[in-house]
Formats: sequence, structure tokens, C-alpha cells
Amino acid sequence: MLRISVPKHSLFYKALSNFQYQIWKKSKSYVLNHDDFDRYLYVDPQQIKNIGVGWGTYIKRKNFGKVVDGDWDLNSMPFEDLDVYQAIHERFIQKKEWEETNYYKRHKEYMNWNSTPYGLKSQNDIAQHFSNIDNLYKNILKSGYRTRRDIDGTNSLRILDEITVRISRTGELLFEDGRHRLSIAKILRIPHIPVLVTWRHKMWDQLRRQITSEKKELMPCLPIKHPDIDYIDEFYSAECEKKFQLIKSHLGVKTGTVLDIGARFGFFSHKFEDEGFYCYAVEKNKEKFDRLNRIRILTKKNFAAINCDVFEFIEKTQFDIVLALDVFQQSFKTKKDYEKLKAFLSCLTANIMFLEAPPKEAGIKNHYMNLTHEEFTQFVIDNSKLGRKQVIGYGVKGQPVYKIS
Repeated sequence: MLRISVPKHSLFYKALSNFQYQIWKKSKSYVLNHDDFDRYLYVDPQQIKNIGVGWGTYIKRKNFGKVVDGDWDLNSMPFEDLDVYQAIHERFIQKKEWEETNYYKRHKEYMNWNSTPYGLKSQNDIAQHFSNIDNLYKNILKSGYRTRRDIDGTNSLRILDEITVRISRTGELLFEDGRHRLSIAKILRIPHIPVLVTWRHKMWDQLRRQITSEKKELMPCLPIKHPDIDYIDEFYSAECEKKFQLIKSHLGVKTGTVLDIGARFGFFSHKFEDEGFYCYAVEKNKEKFDRLNRIRILTKKNFAAINCDVFEFIEKTQFDIVLALDVFQQSFKTKKDYEKLKAFLSCLTANIMFLEAPPKEAGIKNHYMNLTHEEFTQFVIDNSKLGRKQVIGYGVKGQPVYKIS
């Protein structure tokens, strides 16, 4: 690595730092076959709950951005059990002196044993180390949390000094480096801080890539918010949330069972479970079901995830609520599907169905059964055990949402 002694705030220093950084990034991009490994994730510091145990030391510059299989993510401990976090909490919240903390006492013991973490070889070194933490706290308190890019005014390899995390197989953010800054961000309750990801578990990376492979215009809303999956157009998320709130305002009940037909990623099953309902998320497509189920496990949800055609789901036919949002239209393509839909509706017992119909001007065309908007809705009513219908709202493309009871 080229090393030249120049003033750190000079234009030449910035140009040199950026040059070194671009060379490093280009080499990493070639090896990793992607170039967004240095992308900041903005996370709530309270989300970073655990620190990996037994990871050892390694050269971060060389291992940055890797996807790694294995069990490295299974052994962890609470971050807030670290004596450095407890000391910073005691110092700035409880107003104790550093000398009263176990973190300070540990450094004194290290010096007496000739062990020198952080290169603290003397009492003056220790005093300077804790003074630096005081100054870091004051700077963040006064100016907010700033990235190395913000501080240096350019890209440089000092980006490696950011808070870094690894992402486990379940998507958990496991702390890796930058414990002083993370501790300060936690006690100051800073809403969001930038972090960099050094490793991703192979299982998480596969799920992330599967989800991002969806076309945006066909993207169902993701039922979780994860900083490593932030590519979804906010428009689609807002539309799903708007539809859920519309349905929720017309429920009339606070508990019960929900059949979520064509659940995709399980957005509505997640939402209804949060409200106290037990859901059956039925998804016919195998790839979409696999993603739905992995996200269900990731978020520790209890709803039933079922991979089958809903017309073949005969284990349970009685529900308090049925969600049929933009799913029945395809059942008019062939006579076989048409008959299966009729049989399904006749066996189904529900108190309420929320039905999303095609837009009025569209209807269902070029199918075995070509129905107008009104005929489609009436078909569902005539073949089910439900009778009353009420338009409660409209989707982004003008498709009406009915409450049928």
C-alpha cells in the first residue's frame, strides 16, 4: 500500500485517499462480482442486539463483502453485556468516573500484565484512550452521527473504521466492530446510524437475491422491513399498507381465523397475526412459498404456511375472514378451473370475504368465462354462502375492494 506523509485535510491527501480506495474497491468488485459491498445500511442501533462469539481476528480489508456458509452465526452473546457498553452507560448516563468502571479496571490489569489492547502501554495511553471516548461522545452529541465519508470529505480506506456487522442466516445483524460508537449511539437513542456489512451468511444472501429477482411491477409487499432489502419501491409498500388499513377498518371483529389466498410473501398474514388473528397463508407457487416460509421463520411468526392450490386445501373450510385479493380472476381461463372455483366457493364457510374485483372497465376477457365487473362479483356471491356486498374502497388501478358477508 502506498504511504506518503501529507496533511490530512489537503486536496492532495483527499485525492490520494480516493485513489487508494478506488483501487481497493475495483479489486474487491472483481473478486466478489458485485460493486455495492461498500453500501451503507441505515439501521436503528437498538436492532443490533448481539455480538458474534469465537470469530477471531482477520484482515477486514481482504474479507470485506464475503458470502460465507457454515455455523459462524450461531454462537452469539448480548452486545449490552460487554463491559465497554456498560462502562459507557455508567459514564454518560449514571455520571460515574471512568475509574469506577470495570472496563477501565480491565485496561489497568492488561497494562500490568504487559498485554496491550488498543496499544495502551502506559498510564498516559490509558488516560488518552478514555479522553478520546469522552470527545467522541461530545462530538456525536453535538454534531450527530457522521460517516467517515462525511468527516474526511472523500472516499478512503478509513471507511473500514465504520461500525461493521455480519448478517446471519435469519437476517439478524450481528455486531462485529466499532463498539464505542455503537454504545454511544445506543445510549443517545440515535434513530438511525450507518453500518457496513462485512459478511453475509449464504442462506440469507440467497433469500435476499431471490426476493430482488422479482419484477418491481409484480412485487407483492414485503412483510418485513430489513435494511439489507431496501430496494422495494415505496409506492408498492404504501399501497399494500393502505389496503390492509382499509380492510382492518371494516372487520368488526378483533380475533378469529383468516384464510389468505395467494399469500405471496405473506404480507397480510403477518399483519393479521400482529392484530391477534390466526392465519392460513396458502400459496400455490413453489418459489414464492419458499420465500414466504423463510420470511415467516425469520420473523418468528406462527401462522400456517401451506404450499398448495387453494382449491385442493380441504383440511379446513371454515374461517372467520377470507382474503381473496386479485386471485380469482385467473380461475375463469379454463372450464376445469372454473368448475374448481365453483366447488371451492360452495364448500367454503366464512363470516366475511374481502374480494378484490377487476376494474369496472376491464372485466374478464378472452377466458373460458368472459365476465363483466358486476358479473364477476355476482358469481362469487351466487356460488358462496354469502349474500351482502359493499364496496369499501379502490386499489391503485381502480379495482374495487368488496366486503361480502
